[in-house]
This record gives sequence, structure tokens and C-alpha cells, in this order.
Amino acid sequence: MERLAGQQRLTALGPAHTMPRVRICRYMTADNQVCIGLAKGDDALLDLTAAGVESITSVLENADPKKRLADLSESDLAEVSYDDVTLLSPIEVQEVWAAGVTYLRSKDARMEESDFSATAYDRVYDAPRPEIFFKSLPEKVVACGDPVGIRHSHDQRLASAQFLMQ
Repeated sequence: MERLAGQQRLTALGPAHTMPRVRICRYMTADNQVCIGLAKGDDALLDLTAAGVESITSVLENADPKKRLADLSESDLAEVSYDDVTLLSPIEVQEVWAAGVTYLRSKDARMEESDFSATAYDRVYDAPRPEIFFKSLPEKVVACGDPVGIRHSHDQRLASAQFLMQ
């Protein structure tokens, strides 16, 4: 998603990426109703809530979520302009878990933090499978483009790519 001049948009990943664009989202209306939407182009969402979809989870738990979304996209549902809503985090009640130290630069930075970190991260980085660890509670996840809280003492030298998979 991009945020330009106060506007929000769901953005395609581009041709260099092999994963399909995520089109389902959560949004809040001007009257504070949380709804489920399906991106329709660059300007609007289809209101899936009107078709009885009350959560992203309900779509993902469908026997064939891709077909369900395709069927919904062909429905005669109301379009909602991005300008009229606030996009929310796509996380509902799920905990967020992450996998391993995947970048050598990240390993090196963590190893500089302490002797313990050096040993722990060295083992994790060279392990035959990624380390799985708890990352966040759902209520702590922010939507793309929203401000985040970072401790004043936190060293922001190292960027960390994040990937969401439900």
C-alpha cells in the first residue's frame, strides 16, 4: 500500500515479485464500522461486508478462498472509494510469528550486540531450518503507512523487511 498526500492505496508488488497481489483488506468507514473489502483497481474497494463477509479469516478458512474471492469480485457489490475509508491492519485475532534470521547483515548486526547474541544468532543463521519465534499480538500490528512506536534507545541502523502470511 502507498500513502500519497493523505490518500491510501493498495499497491501491486510489481513484475519482479512472484507472489500475487493481496487484494482483500480491512477498512474503517467514517462512522467507525470495520468492514472487509476487495481492492478494485486503484480507486475503489468492493464492500464484501454487504455479501456477508465479516472477517478476512472467514474467507481464508473457505474451502477455496481464491474461488470465493473471484465469485465475490463478480458480484454486484457497492464500491467504496479509498478516499472515504481508513485501511486497517489485515490481522484480526491471529498472533504474528516470524521465521529466522534471513539476512547476513541482520546476523552480523545482532552478533555485535553481545557475546550471547553472537553465539545464539550464529547457531540460528547456520541452522538447517529457520528459527520460528513470536513477533507480536494482533492489536500491536499497524496498517501499512501508519506511524510506529520505536524506543528512543533503539538503534535504527538496520532495516528489517517484514512479510505477512496468514
